[in-house]
Amino acid sequence: MQKRSGSLLFLAGGLVIIAVGFFWLSRSGSPDLPDTVQTADQPEPLAASQAPRPAPSAATAKTAGPSGAPARPPATTAAQTTGSSTTMPLPEPVHHPKWPPQQRVELWQVDAADPDTTVDGIPATKMTVEPELLSSMHVGQEMTLPIPALNRSVTATLTSTHNQINNVEVFKGPITDGNDKDNVIITRGKTNTHVIVATREGVFSATIDNRTGSATLTDEGDINGRIDTGDDTMTVPGIEMPVPEAS
Repeated sequence: MQKRSGSLLFLAGGLVIIAVGFFWLSRSGSPDLPDTVQTADQPEPLAASQAPRPAPSAATAKTAGPSGAPARPPATTAAQTTGSSTTMPLPEPVHHPKWPPQQRVELWQVDAADPDTTVDGIPATKMTVEPELLSSMHVGQEMTLPIPALNRSVTATLTSTHNQINNVEVFKGPITDGNDKDNVIITRGKTNTHVIVATREGVFSATIDNRTGSATLTDEGDINGRIDTGDDTMTVPGIEMPVPEAS
């Protein structure tokens, strides 16, 4: 009986030694094996470029493009830019404060100190004109034109305009304080401006230098008076024609 008990104790001690050795081996591990064992179900770690991106917020989703990059701002229409700070201002109209469009202007002034002169032997009146006034003429403008031969000024309103060759501008309008057929015609060229004032009392023409504003006014009656209305016909002697012979 005593021998049997000693055998059992020896067997139990051996089992304890085996268990301790197995436990020690499981704790130390093999130096050839990695610390962590990757199972078949565990996915491989992703690189930084492959990592999933966080979902964009609602504000970012509205402004982001299809690839996640910030989208370009929507095109701005002309109607949307009206009144904004980026709209180019319209150019201001050119005004001539010296001669407002509704104000009546005097086209020329007679040289009171020395008015008399001649043009090609025809009596004329010296005058001065503001060059800026010539360049600002327009339809609807009302002007007065002093006529020394009539001892008064006539008033005309420019009602129409058209261009001729070489950019010559022509303005026309009636004389408002005269006969129904009285009128003014102004022809503005590059260097000179010619004015015809046709009234019931007579026709007057002015020539104006656009650069200096110096002008002369002549009476067409004086020009017509210098035309020789005498008989300037010539008698042509007759020519004798031979009489054809009878056949």
